Amino acid sequence: MSKQTKTLIGCTLLLVLLLGGAAFALTWEGVPEEETAASESIELIKEEKNQVSKIKLETDTEQIELINQGEEEGFSVTGLENMPLSTSAVNSIVEACINLEASQEIKTEEALDLALYGLESPAIKVQMDMQDGKAYQLAIGNEAPSYQGQYVLFNDKVYLISTSVAMSFDQTLYDFVETQILPTKSSDVHIEELVLKNTGRPEIKLTYVPEETIVTEKEPEEGENVDAAPEDTAQNGEADAASVDTSESKETEVEEEVIPAYYKMTAPYAKDLTTYDVTSWADGLFSIYATAVEGIRVDEQKMKDYGFDAPLSVLEIKLSDGQNYRLTVTRQNDTYYMMREGTPIIYNVNQSDLSWLDITPITLTRNMFENRTSDDIASISVTTESETLNLIPDGKELTSEELKEVGNMIIAFTPTKVEPVESFNLQTVATITLSYKDGKTDRLELIPTGSGELYMVLNGVCEYTTNEWSFTSLLEKCKSVYEEVEE
Repeated sequence: MSKQTKTLIGCTLLLVLLLGGAAFALTWEGVPEEETAASESIELIKEEKNQVSKIKLETDTEQIELINQGEEEGFSVTGLENMPLSTSAVNSIVEACINLEASQEIKTEEALDLALYGLESPAIKVQMDMQDGKAYQLAIGNEAPSYQGQYVLFNDKVYLISTSVAMSFDQTLYDFVETQILPTKSSDVHIEELVLKNTGRPEIKLTYVPEETIVTEKEPEEGENVDAAPEDTAQNGEADAASVDTSESKETEVEEEVIPAYYKMTAPYAKDLTTYDVTSWADGLFSIYATAVEGIRVDEQKMKDYGFDAPLSVLEIKLSDGQNYRLTVTRQNDTYYMMREGTPIIYNVNQSDLSWLDITPITLTRNMFENRTSDDIASISVTTESETLNLIPDGKELTSEELKEVGNMIIAFTPTKVEPVESFNLQTVATITLSYKDGKTDRLELIPTGSGELYMVLNGVCEYTTNEWSFTSLLEKCKSVYEEVEE
């Protein structure tokens, strides 16, 4: 290749680089190169909160006004009178307005074309009126390239502010409604009573039983020398005197036993829930937040449209400080809605926050057989694929106590709530029949789930599972008892 040709190629490459550099001076979307001193933030607005009179947000669909009602009452939101307001949402807007900074000012050699920045017809307009008559106006445009921030128009100049601040102005009226459904409960306040009404299930009523201290007195034992002979007393006067003094100085011993507070189920039947932690889900009621607000000031028709005329669940809560609440839950497809009595707001809530929908007397008492105990059992029959074991106490080979041991193991099967199951992929591995002294029976079928659990089909209905090892332990116990009877 000749020297002249190499020179020509080099010049061509240099020209391409120069043209590329010129093209790079124009960023994406046709926005001109920005010239600024971006090392320091630029203060746009710096005001005191108590000097604000009104803030107005305007979008394509809404106009929202925040009005300063004074230091005690704070800001109100027009259109949300008598509604619970989100103080965090209100404060976010106010703080963004009174402490507004830009990261840089956009400067070009030519006149600014506002359309390039989305500021000719901005999506969001903000106006803050001060009590002294001063007014600030802000327009929010497009997002800048390379995540530099958001373009805004302020005092006829274009600036960049952080995207998070810009997006804080992108609000709807419902965004200012408080999404915490129940107010925070003080730590010294406890739930006095809970009444749960889930569709298709018996009403459950739980009552708080306070902590109790049981005091018992224990009399001191008498001294060993009380019945000593007179001559012994005479010979050992000093020792006996000491012995007598010691016995007289003994005080009655006091023993205290503290029984922790618990809840008692009083409906559909009575049962102390000493092993079930009701507060584990009940206290969580006071930290439920809605994912969205569906409607405010809803009327009866609106409530009916969301299914509140036939709710899925109703939960009534009575607190020790006298406050009462009533929560109603509905479900449409896979979406759950909630209302709090006295507040005409429909909330959209997560299913994961509605743990009480799965609560039944069985999950509370951990007893598949409702209020039955082993004392109620007259006989037990266990049928597997290979054998049938009939356990009937006769007072000799099989005692009532041995039957109770087996019965307690069956009653102790820990049930886990699942959605109702009507068809099964695997076959029944065991059928347990409990015959009671009052002539009634319960029939429990155990069917593998395929994942280490067993479906519990009680009298033809399956809504629970249990561990496979529970049945394995039971079967070993039944066989040992049965073999003893056979011998």
